[in-house]
Amino acid sequence: MALELSVDTQCFRGCLPCQSSFVALDIKHFIPVNELQVSCLDWRLSGFNRIHITKACVQTDAFNAQLYDTQLSMRQVNIKKADMQLLPPKKSDATRPQRLALPLDITRPKMHVAKLSISGEPLPKPLVVSISESELNQFVVSGDIAAEVTLQPERIAANIDLSGEYLSALLPPQIQALSGTSQLEFDGLAMDTELELETLVALEQAECKGTVAYIGAVSGRYDLATQQGKIALAEPISAKSTLDCLTSEYSKLLPTTWQLRMPSEITISTDSIATDLLEVTGKDKPLQLEVNELAVDLTELFVNGDIRLEFSDEKWGAHTLAGALSARPNFVNMSGEITSDLQKLTLQDAIAENLELNSRFKISGDPTELITVEAQPSIFSTQLLTSDLVIDNPSLTLDLHAQLDVPKLKSGHLLHRVLPEGMSFAITLDSKLQNLSVENVTAKQSALSGRVVLKPTHDFDINLNLTSAQIQQQNYKLNEFAQTLHWQGSVATGEIFSTLSGNTKVAEVNLADSQFEKREH
Repeated sequence: MALELSVDTQCFRGCLPCQSSFVALDIKHFIPVNELQVSCLDWRLSGFNRIHITKACVQTDAFNAQLYDTQLSMRQVNIKKADMQLLPPKKSDATRPQRLALPLDITRPKMHVAKLSISGEPLPKPLVVSISESELNQFVVSGDIAAEVTLQPERIAANIDLSGEYLSALLPPQIQALSGTSQLEFDGLAMDTELELETLVALEQAECKGTVAYIGAVSGRYDLATQQGKIALAEPISAKSTLDCLTSEYSKLLPTTWQLRMPSEITISTDSIATDLLEVTGKDKPLQLEVNELAVDLTELFVNGDIRLEFSDEKWGAHTLAGALSARPNFVNMSGEITSDLQKLTLQDAIAENLELNSRFKISGDPTELITVEAQPSIFSTQLLTSDLVIDNPSLTLDLHAQLDVPKLKSGHLLHRVLPEGMSFAITLDSKLQNLSVENVTAKQSALSGRVVLKPTHDFDINLNLTSAQIQQQNYKLNEFAQTLHWQGSVATGEIFSTLSGNTKVAEVNLADSQFEKREH
Protein backbone atom coordinates (compact mmCIF):
# COMPACT_ATOMS: atom_id res chain seq x y z
CA MET A 1 0.00 0.00 0.00
CA ALA A 2 1.35 3.46 -0.81
CA LEU A 3 0.48 6.23 1.61
CA GLU A 4 0.42 9.21 -0.75
CA LEU A 5 0.02 12.75 0.45
CA SER A 6 -0.69 15.12 -2.48
CA VAL A 7 -1.12 18.86 -2.20
CA ASP A 8 -2.61 21.06 -4.91
CA THR A 9 -0.58 24.24 -4.56
CA GLN A 10 -3.40 26.31 -6.10
CA CYS A 11 -5.47 25.64 -3.00
CA PHE A 12 -2.82 27.35 -0.89
CA ARG A 13 -1.16 29.86 -3.17
CA GLY A 14 -3.17 31.37 -6.01
CA CYS A 15 -0.06 32.96 -7.55
CA LEU A 16 1.54 29.60 -8.17
CA PRO A 17 0.87 27.74 -11.38
CA CYS A 18 -2.07 25.41 -11.23
CA GLN A 19 -0.07 22.25 -11.00
CA SER A 20 -0.29 19.31 -8.73
CA SER A 21 2.88 18.74 -6.67
CA PHE A 22 3.04 15.87 -4.19
CA VAL A 23 5.37 14.12 -1.82
CA ALA A 24 4.93 10.37 -1.42
CA LEU A 25 5.86 8.30 1.56
CA ASP A 26 6.04 4.90 -0.15
CA ILE A 27 6.44 1.95 2.16
CA LYS A 28 5.00 -0.73 -0.10
CA HIS A 29 8.57 -1.84 -0.89
CA PHE A 30 9.03 -3.11 2.68
CA ILE A 31 5.57 -4.24 3.85
CA PRO A 32 2.93 -6.23 1.89
CA VAL A 33 0.06 -4.02 0.76
CA ASN A 34 -2.69 -6.01 2.48
CA GLU A 35 -0.93 -6.03 5.89
CA LEU A 36 -0.59 -2.28 6.51
CA GLN A 37 -3.02 0.01 8.32
CA VAL A 38 -2.54 3.67 9.23
CA SER A 39 -4.61 4.49 12.31
CA CYS A 40 -3.43 8.07 12.96
CA LEU A 41 -1.72 10.80 10.95
CA ASP A 42 -0.96 14.35 12.10
CA TRP A 43 0.86 16.35 9.41
CA ARG A 44 1.39 19.76 7.90
CA LEU A 45 3.26 21.41 5.04
CA SER A 46 6.64 22.71 6.16
CA GLY A 47 7.84 24.04 2.81
CA PHE A 48 7.69 23.56 -0.91
CA ASN A 49 7.61 19.80 -1.57
CA ARG A 50 8.24 19.16 2.13
CA ILE A 51 5.90 17.72 4.76
CA HIS A 52 6.29 17.49 8.52
CA ILE A 53 4.49 14.61 10.24
CA THR A 54 4.10 15.15 13.95
CA LYS A 55 2.80 11.65 14.57
CA ALA A 56 1.88 8.62 12.48
CA CYS A 57 0.52 5.25 13.70
CA VAL A 58 1.14 2.16 11.60
CA GLN A 59 -0.22 -1.33 12.30
CA THR A 60 0.65 -4.67 10.73
CA ASP A 61 0.23 -8.32 11.72
CA ALA A 62 3.87 -8.35 12.87
CA PHE A 63 4.16 -5.05 14.76
CA ASN A 64 2.63 -1.74 15.77
CA ALA A 65 4.69 1.41 15.24
CA GLN A 66 4.47 5.09 16.09
CA LEU A 67 6.55 7.64 14.17
CA TYR A 68 7.29 11.07 15.71
CA ASP A 69 8.65 14.28 14.23
CA THR A 70 9.16 13.10 10.67
CA GLN A 71 10.41 15.32 7.84
CA LEU A 72 9.61 14.19 4.27
CA SER A 73 11.00 15.47 1.01
CA MET A 74 11.59 14.08 -2.43
CA ARG A 75 15.17 13.15 -1.44
CA GLN A 76 15.11 12.33 2.26
CA VAL A 77 12.86 10.92 4.98
CA ASN A 78 14.10 11.90 8.45
CA ILE A 79 12.40 10.27 11.43
CA LYS A 80 13.47 11.71 14.77
CA LYS A 81 11.87 8.96 16.87
CA ALA A 82 10.06 5.69 16.23
CA ASP A 83 8.64 3.11 18.65
CA MET A 84 7.89 -0.40 17.45
CA GLN A 85 6.09 -3.10 19.44
CA LEU A 86 6.53 -6.65 18.15
CA LEU A 87 3.37 -8.78 18.15
CA PRO A 88 3.06 -12.54 18.74
CA PRO A 89 3.01 -14.40 15.42
CA LYS A 90 -0.38 -15.55 14.22
CA LYS A 91 -0.98 -19.17 13.31
CA SER A 92 -1.32 -19.64 9.59
CA ASP A 93 -1.08 -22.38 7.03
CA ALA A 94 2.48 -23.00 5.97
CA THR A 95 3.35 -21.76 2.51
CA ARG A 96 6.21 -22.84 0.31
CA PRO A 97 9.17 -20.46 0.42
CA GLN A 98 9.58 -18.31 -2.66
CA ARG A 99 12.59 -16.57 -4.08
CA LEU A 100 12.76 -12.90 -3.13
CA ALA A 101 11.53 -10.35 -5.64
CA LEU A 102 11.60 -7.05 -3.72
CA PRO A 103 10.05 -4.18 -5.72
CA LEU A 104 12.83 -1.75 -4.83
CA ASP A 105 12.39 1.75 -6.24
CA ILE A 106 15.53 3.49 -7.45
CA THR A 107 13.83 6.89 -7.24
CA ARG A 108 12.47 6.88 -3.68
CA PRO A 109 13.96 9.18 -1.00
CA LYS A 110 16.63 7.84 1.35
CA MET A 111 15.70 7.25 4.97
CA HIS A 112 17.21 8.14 8.34
CA VAL A 113 15.85 7.16 11.76
CA ALA A 114 17.58 8.97 14.62
CA LYS A 115 16.14 6.70 17.33
CA LEU A 116 14.22 3.45 16.86
CA SER A 117 13.07 1.56 19.94
CA ILE A 118 11.90 -2.05 19.41
CA SER A 119 10.20 -3.97 22.23
CA GLY A 120 8.25 -7.19 22.70
CA GLU A 121 8.96 -10.92 22.59
CA PRO A 122 11.53 -12.37 22.20
CA LEU A 123 13.55 -9.30 23.25
CA PRO A 124 14.27 -9.19 27.01
CA LYS A 125 14.39 -5.38 26.96
CA PRO A 126 13.86 -2.64 24.35
CA LEU A 127 16.41 -2.57 21.54
CA VAL A 128 17.43 1.02 20.72
CA VAL A 129 19.23 1.77 17.44
CA SER A 130 19.61 4.43 14.79
CA ILE A 131 19.34 3.69 11.06
CA SER A 132 21.00 5.64 8.25
CA GLU A 133 20.70 4.93 4.55
CA SER A 134 24.15 5.87 3.23
CA GLU A 135 23.30 4.77 -0.31
CA LEU A 136 19.96 3.76 -1.68
CA ASN A 137 18.97 0.39 -0.14
CA GLN A 138 22.19 0.30 1.95
CA PHE A 139 21.57 0.82 5.65
CA VAL A 140 23.92 1.37 8.58
CA VAL A 141 22.58 0.35 12.00
CA SER A 142 24.22 1.62 15.21
CA GLY A 143 23.36 1.73 18.89
CA ASP A 144 22.64 -1.40 20.93
CA ILE A 145 23.77 -3.44 17.92
CA ALA A 146 25.96 -2.53 14.95
CA ALA A 147 25.19 -3.83 11.48
CA GLU A 148 25.21 -3.05 7.77
CA VAL A 149 22.23 -4.18 5.70
CA THR A 150 21.97 -4.21 1.91
CA LEU A 151 18.71 -4.78 0.01
CA GLN A 152 18.60 -6.10 -3.54
CA PRO A 153 15.56 -7.34 -5.43
CA GLU A 154 16.68 -10.97 -5.11
CA ARG A 155 18.49 -10.97 -1.75
CA ILE A 156 19.03 -9.36 1.65
CA ALA A 157 22.58 -9.20 3.02
CA ALA A 158 23.66 -8.18 6.52
CA ASN A 159 26.98 -7.82 8.31
CA ILE A 160 26.45 -7.89 12.09
CA ASP A 161 28.92 -7.14 14.89
CA LEU A 162 28.45 -9.80 17.58
CA SER A 163 30.12 -7.75 20.32
CA GLY A 164 28.26 -5.50 22.70
CA GLU A 165 26.31 -5.69 25.93
CA TYR A 166 22.88 -6.07 24.33
CA LEU A 167 23.67 -9.24 22.39
CA SER A 168 25.52 -10.60 25.44
CA ALA A 169 22.32 -10.25 27.47
CA LEU A 170 20.48 -12.47 24.97
CA LEU A 171 22.97 -15.32 25.40
CA PRO A 172 22.66 -18.17 27.92
CA PRO A 173 24.56 -17.51 31.17
CA GLN A 174 27.05 -20.26 30.30
CA ILE A 175 28.46 -18.12 27.44
CA GLN A 176 30.90 -15.85 29.26
CA ALA A 177 32.28 -14.04 26.21
CA LEU A 178 31.34 -13.61 22.55
CA SER A 179 32.82 -11.40 19.87
CA GLY A 180 33.22 -11.43 16.12
CA THR A 181 31.17 -10.75 13.02
CA SER A 182 28.37 -12.48 11.16
CA GLN A 183 27.66 -12.13 7.47
CA LEU A 184 24.17 -13.26 6.44
CA GLU A 185 22.53 -13.59 3.04
CA PHE A 186 18.88 -14.48 2.45
CA ASP A 187 17.24 -15.04 -0.94
CA GLY A 188 13.83 -16.24 0.24
CA LEU A 189 14.74 -19.90 -0.17
CA ALA A 190 17.86 -20.30 1.95
CA MET A 191 19.95 -18.49 4.55
CA ASP A 192 23.75 -18.45 4.19
CA THR A 193 26.05 -17.32 6.97
CA GLU A 194 29.77 -16.76 7.46
CA LEU A 195 30.92 -16.05 11.01
CA GLU A 196 34.25 -15.13 12.59
CA LEU A 197 33.87 -16.07 16.24
CA GLU A 198 35.68 -15.74 19.53
CA THR A 199 33.62 -17.37 22.25
CA LEU A 200 34.13 -18.75 25.76
CA VAL A 201 31.59 -21.08 27.38
CA ALA A 202 31.61 -22.14 31.05
CA LEU A 203 30.51 -25.67 31.94
CA GLU A 204 29.72 -26.93 35.43
CA GLN A 205 28.52 -30.36 36.51
CA ALA A 206 28.86 -31.00 40.24
CA GLU A 207 32.55 -30.34 40.97
CA CYS A 208 33.65 -30.82 37.35
CA LYS A 209 34.08 -27.23 36.23
CA GLY A 210 35.42 -26.38 32.82
CA THR A 211 35.45 -23.99 29.89
CA VAL A 212 35.03 -24.39 26.14
CA ALA A 213 36.59 -21.89 23.72
CA TYR A 214 36.34 -21.47 19.96
CA ILE A 215 38.27 -18.99 17.81
CA GLY A 216 37.80 -19.29 14.08
CA ALA A 217 35.39 -19.31 11.17
CA VAL A 218 31.95 -20.91 11.06
CA SER A 219 29.96 -21.25 7.85
CA GLY A 220 26.45 -22.51 7.37
CA ARG A 221 23.43 -22.76 5.10
CA TYR A 222 19.79 -23.46 5.95
CA ASP A 223 17.26 -24.38 3.26
CA LEU A 224 13.73 -23.28 4.15
CA ALA A 225 12.07 -25.59 1.63
CA THR A 226 13.68 -28.78 2.96
CA GLN A 227 14.04 -27.48 6.54
CA GLN A 228 17.62 -28.72 6.52
CA GLY A 229 20.95 -27.03 6.96
CA LYS A 230 24.69 -27.56 7.23
CA ILE A 231 27.32 -26.05 9.52
CA ALA A 232 31.10 -26.27 9.13
CA LEU A 233 33.74 -25.38 11.74
CA ALA A 234 37.12 -24.35 10.33
CA GLU A 235 39.04 -24.71 13.60
CA PRO A 236 39.01 -27.16 16.54
CA ILE A 237 37.17 -26.40 19.77
CA SER A 238 39.33 -26.20 22.90
CA ALA A 239 38.12 -27.31 26.33
CA LYS A 240 39.53 -27.33 29.86
CA SER A 241 38.23 -29.09 32.97
CA THR A 242 39.33 -29.27 36.61
CA LEU A 243 37.99 -32.86 37.09
CA ASP A 244 37.54 -32.19 40.82
CA CYS A 245 34.43 -34.38 40.73
CA LEU A 246 36.60 -37.48 40.24
CA THR A 247 38.89 -39.19 42.71
CA SER A 248 42.55 -38.30 42.35
CA GLU A 249 43.35 -41.80 41.06
CA TYR A 250 41.07 -41.37 38.03
CA SER A 251 41.54 -37.63 37.49
CA LYS A 252 45.27 -38.20 36.99
CA LEU A 253 44.51 -40.45 34.04
CA LEU A 254 42.20 -38.05 32.18
CA PRO A 255 43.26 -34.92 30.29
CA THR A 256 42.38 -31.52 31.70
CA THR A 257 42.83 -29.88 28.28
CA TRP A 258 40.87 -31.22 25.30
CA GLN A 259 40.52 -30.46 21.62
CA LEU A 260 37.37 -31.29 19.65
CA ARG A 261 37.40 -31.40 15.86
CA MET A 262 34.54 -31.89 13.43
CA PRO A 263 36.20 -32.15 10.01
CA SER A 264 32.88 -33.10 8.41
CA GLU A 265 29.90 -30.80 8.06
CA ILE A 266 27.19 -30.88 10.71
CA THR A 267 23.79 -31.57 9.17
CA ILE A 268 20.81 -30.10 11.00
CA SER A 269 17.06 -30.30 10.54
CA THR A 270 13.99 -29.60 12.62
CA ASP A 271 14.25 -33.01 14.27
CA SER A 272 17.88 -34.18 13.99
CA ILE A 273 21.58 -33.32 14.10
CA ALA A 274 24.23 -35.49 12.42
CA THR A 275 27.88 -35.48 11.44
CA ASP A 276 30.14 -38.07 9.81
CA LEU A 277 33.07 -37.66 12.20
CA LEU A 278 33.77 -36.16 15.62
CA GLU A 279 37.25 -36.31 17.16
CA VAL A 280 38.17 -35.52 20.78
CA THR A 281 41.89 -35.46 21.65
CA GLY A 282 43.54 -34.93 25.02
CA LYS A 283 46.30 -32.33 24.87
CA ASP A 284 48.06 -33.10 28.17
CA LYS A 285 47.26 -36.86 28.22
CA PRO A 286 47.34 -39.40 25.35
CA LEU A 287 43.59 -40.00 25.03
CA GLN A 288 41.60 -39.88 21.80
CA LEU A 289 37.89 -40.38 21.16
CA GLU A 290 36.48 -40.81 17.67
CA VAL A 291 32.76 -40.96 16.89
CA ASN A 292 31.67 -41.94 13.38
CA GLU A 293 28.21 -41.45 11.88
CA LEU A 294 26.95 -39.55 14.92
CA ALA A 295 23.20 -38.88 14.76
CA VAL A 296 20.97 -37.18 17.35
CA ASP A 297 17.19 -37.42 17.04
CA LEU A 298 15.75 -34.32 18.72
CA THR A 299 12.15 -35.56 18.74
CA GLU A 300 12.94 -38.58 20.91
CA LEU A 301 16.34 -37.42 22.25
CA PHE A 302 17.92 -40.43 20.58
CA VAL A 303 21.70 -40.65 19.96
CA ASN A 304 23.37 -43.14 17.63
CA GLY A 305 26.98 -43.54 16.51
CA ASP A 306 30.12 -45.65 16.21
CA ILE A 307 32.70 -44.93 18.92
CA ARG A 308 36.44 -45.53 19.10
CA LEU A 309 38.31 -44.56 22.28
CA GLU A 310 42.09 -44.83 22.56
CA PHE A 311 44.09 -44.27 25.75
CA SER A 312 47.80 -44.66 26.38
CA ASP A 313 49.66 -44.21 29.65
CA GLU A 314 53.17 -45.19 30.73
CA LYS A 315 51.85 -46.80 33.92
CA TRP A 316 48.47 -48.12 32.74
CA GLY A 317 49.39 -49.15 29.21
CA ALA A 318 47.53 -48.81 25.90
CA HIS A 319 43.79 -49.40 25.67
CA THR A 320 41.27 -49.27 22.83
CA LEU A 321 37.48 -49.41 22.92
CA ALA A 322 35.55 -49.70 19.66
CA GLY A 323 31.81 -50.18 19.43
CA ALA A 324 28.37 -48.96 18.48
CA LEU A 325 26.28 -46.78 20.80
CA SER A 326 22.60 -45.92 20.81
CA ALA A 327 20.97 -44.10 23.68
CA ARG A 328 17.75 -42.39 24.69
CA PRO A 329 16.75 -40.99 28.11
CA ASN A 330 15.61 -44.34 29.55
CA PHE A 331 17.60 -46.81 27.50
CA VAL A 332 21.25 -47.31 26.53
CA ASN A 333 22.63 -49.99 24.23
CA MET A 334 26.34 -50.31 23.53
CA SER A 335 28.30 -53.23 22.11
CA GLY A 336 31.84 -53.60 20.90
CA GLU A 337 35.33 -54.75 21.79
CA ILE A 338 37.99 -53.72 24.31
CA THR A 339 41.71 -54.42 23.89
CA SER A 340 44.44 -53.63 26.42
CA ASP A 341 48.20 -54.06 26.43
CA LEU A 342 50.29 -53.38 29.56
CA GLN A 343 53.96 -54.10 29.95
CA LYS A 344 53.55 -54.23 33.72
CA LEU A 345 50.52 -53.88 35.98
CA THR A 346 51.06 -53.42 39.70
CA LEU A 347 48.12 -53.76 42.09
CA GLN A 348 49.09 -53.68 45.76
CA ASP A 349 51.45 -56.69 46.16
CA ALA A 350 50.65 -58.32 42.77
CA ILE A 351 52.57 -57.73 39.56
CA ALA A 352 51.47 -58.90 36.09
CA GLU A 353 54.05 -58.81 33.31
CA ASN A 354 53.08 -58.23 29.64
CA LEU A 355 49.35 -58.28 30.31
CA GLU A 356 46.98 -58.57 27.34
CA LEU A 357 43.20 -58.24 27.45
CA ASN A 358 40.64 -58.73 24.69
CA SER A 359 36.91 -58.74 25.30
CA ARG A 360 33.66 -58.49 23.43
CA PHE A 361 30.96 -56.76 25.44
CA LYS A 362 27.37 -55.56 25.40
CA ILE A 363 25.73 -53.15 27.85
CA SER A 364 22.00 -52.41 27.66
CA GLY A 365 19.14 -51.25 29.82
CA ASP A 366 17.75 -48.30 31.72
CA PRO A 367 20.68 -46.45 33.38
CA THR A 368 18.37 -45.35 36.19
CA GLU A 369 16.84 -48.76 36.90
CA LEU A 370 18.37 -52.00 35.54
CA ILE A 371 21.44 -52.57 33.37
CA THR A 372 22.43 -55.86 31.72
CA VAL A 373 26.11 -56.56 31.04
CA GLU A 374 27.52 -59.30 28.83
CA ALA A 375 31.26 -59.80 28.30
CA GLN A 376 33.68 -62.46 27.08
CA PRO A 377 37.13 -61.33 28.20
CA SER A 378 40.35 -63.20 27.44
CA ILE A 379 43.36 -62.34 29.60
CA PHE A 380 46.98 -63.41 29.15
CA SER A 381 50.19 -62.58 31.01
CA THR A 382 53.74 -63.85 30.70
CA GLN A 383 54.06 -63.93 34.49
CA LEU A 384 51.99 -63.16 37.58
CA LEU A 385 53.90 -62.43 40.80
CA THR A 386 52.90 -61.92 44.44
CA SER A 387 54.93 -62.03 47.63
CA ASP A 388 54.81 -65.84 47.76
CA LEU A 389 53.31 -66.89 44.38
CA VAL A 390 54.73 -67.12 40.85
CA ILE A 391 52.62 -68.17 37.81
CA ASP A 392 54.18 -68.44 34.35
CA ASN A 393 52.09 -67.70 31.24
CA PRO A 394 48.68 -67.64 32.97
CA SER A 395 45.62 -67.26 30.71
CA LEU A 396 41.99 -66.74 31.65
CA THR A 397 38.79 -66.63 29.62
CA LEU A 398 35.44 -65.61 31.08
CA ASP A 399 31.85 -65.58 29.92
CA LEU A 400 30.04 -63.00 32.05
CA HIS A 401 26.32 -62.24 32.26
CA ALA A 402 25.35 -59.72 34.93
CA GLN A 403 22.42 -57.55 36.00
CA LEU A 404 22.90 -54.35 37.93
CA ASP A 405 20.03 -52.92 39.97
CA VAL A 406 21.06 -49.26 39.83
CA PRO A 407 18.97 -47.89 42.76
CA LYS A 408 20.25 -50.64 45.08
CA LEU A 409 23.84 -50.15 43.96
CA LYS A 410 23.58 -46.41 44.57
CA SER A 411 22.45 -47.10 48.15
CA GLY A 412 25.96 -48.34 48.87
CA HIS A 413 24.73 -51.22 51.03
CA LEU A 414 27.10 -54.21 51.20
CA LEU A 415 25.98 -57.76 51.90
CA HIS A 416 28.08 -58.90 54.86
CA ARG A 417 30.31 -55.88 54.21
CA VAL A 418 31.65 -57.48 51.04
CA LEU A 419 29.17 -57.82 48.15
CA PRO A 420 27.36 -54.74 46.81
CA GLU A 421 23.59 -55.22 47.01
CA GLY A 422 21.84 -55.06 43.64
CA MET A 423 24.39 -57.09 41.69
CA SER A 424 23.69 -60.55 40.26
CA PHE A 425 25.79 -62.49 37.77
CA ALA A 426 26.74 -65.79 36.18
CA ILE A 427 30.39 -66.32 35.25
CA THR A 428 31.87 -69.25 33.34
CA LEU A 429 35.67 -69.38 33.62
CA ASP A 430 38.47 -71.31 32.04
CA SER A 431 42.12 -70.68 32.94
CA LYS A 432 45.47 -72.22 32.04
CA LEU A 433 48.44 -72.03 34.40
CA GLN A 434 51.58 -73.34 32.75
CA ASN A 435 53.87 -73.24 35.79
CA LEU A 436 52.87 -72.28 39.32
CA SER A 437 55.15 -71.86 42.33
CA VAL A 438 53.98 -71.25 45.90
CA GLU A 439 56.84 -71.13 48.37
CA ASN A 440 58.41 -74.61 48.00
CA VAL A 441 55.50 -76.14 46.01
CA THR A 442 55.43 -76.20 42.19
CA ALA A 443 52.62 -77.17 39.80
CA LYS A 444 52.92 -77.81 36.07
CA GLN A 445 50.28 -77.58 33.32
CA SER A 446 47.44 -76.66 35.64
CA ALA A 447 43.93 -75.59 34.67
CA LEU A 448 41.01 -74.09 36.56
CA SER A 449 37.48 -74.08 35.14
CA GLY A 450 34.01 -73.68 36.54
CA ARG A 451 30.93 -71.54 36.97
CA VAL A 452 30.03 -68.95 39.61
CA VAL A 453 26.43 -67.79 39.99
CA LEU A 454 24.97 -65.10 42.27
CA LYS A 455 21.20 -64.75 41.88
CA PRO A 456 19.10 -61.64 42.59
CA THR A 457 17.76 -63.54 45.62
CA HIS A 458 21.36 -63.57 46.99
CA ASP A 459 21.63 -67.34 46.52
CA PHE A 460 25.01 -68.45 45.18
CA ASP A 461 26.24 -71.58 43.44
CA ILE A 462 29.93 -72.22 42.75
CA ASN A 463 31.36 -75.15 40.77
CA LEU A 464 35.13 -75.33 40.27
CA ASN A 465 37.39 -77.91 38.63
CA LEU A 466 41.13 -77.82 39.22
CA THR A 467 43.56 -80.10 37.36
CA SER A 468 47.33 -80.31 37.29
CA ALA A 469 49.68 -82.60 35.42
CA GLN A 470 52.13 -82.53 38.35
CA ILE A 471 52.37 -81.01 41.82
CA GLN A 472 55.73 -81.31 43.49
CA GLN A 473 57.19 -80.50 46.88
CA GLN A 474 60.50 -81.44 48.41
CA ASN A 475 59.08 -84.60 50.05
CA TYR A 476 56.34 -85.63 47.59
CA LYS A 477 55.08 -85.49 44.00
CA LEU A 478 51.50 -85.81 42.72
CA ASN A 479 50.81 -86.78 39.12
CA GLU A 480 47.51 -86.15 37.26
CA PHE A 481 45.87 -84.29 40.10
CA ALA A 482 42.16 -83.44 39.75
CA GLN A 483 39.83 -81.75 42.23
CA THR A 484 36.20 -80.64 42.05
CA LEU A 485 34.48 -78.24 44.42
CA HIS A 486 30.76 -77.44 44.78
CA TRP A 487 29.72 -74.69 47.17
CA GLN A 488 26.21 -73.33 47.39
CA GLY A 489 24.27 -71.23 49.84
CA SER A 490 22.90 -67.73 50.45
CA VAL A 491 24.49 -64.42 51.33
CA ALA A 492 21.19 -62.73 52.18
CA THR A 493 21.05 -60.52 55.26
CA GLY A 494 21.57 -62.60 58.37
CA GLU A 495 23.56 -65.72 59.07
CA ILE A 496 25.19 -67.38 56.07
CA PHE A 497 24.06 -70.96 55.37
CA SER A 498 25.94 -73.03 52.82
CA THR A 499 26.98 -76.54 51.85
CA LEU A 500 30.37 -77.56 50.55
CA SER A 501 31.32 -80.77 48.78
CA GLY A 502 34.31 -81.88 46.78
CA ASN A 503 36.20 -84.71 45.19
CA THR A 504 39.93 -85.23 44.71
CA LYS A 505 41.65 -87.69 42.39
CA VAL A 506 45.35 -88.41 42.08
CA ALA A 507 46.71 -90.88 39.54
CA GLU A 508 50.07 -91.26 41.29
CA VAL A 509 51.59 -90.16 44.60
CA ASN A 510 55.35 -90.35 45.09
CA LEU A 511 56.73 -89.90 48.61
CA ALA A 512 60.36 -89.87 49.56
CA ASP A 513 60.38 -93.64 50.16
CA SER A 514 56.95 -94.77 48.89
CA GLN A 515 54.76 -94.77 45.79
CA PHE A 516 50.94 -94.95 45.51
CA GLU A 517 48.87 -95.19 42.35
CA LYS A 518 45.19 -94.49 41.47
CA ARG A 519 44.06 -93.48 44.89
CA GLU A 520 40.79 -91.58 45.48
CA HIS A 521 39.42 -90.05 48.68
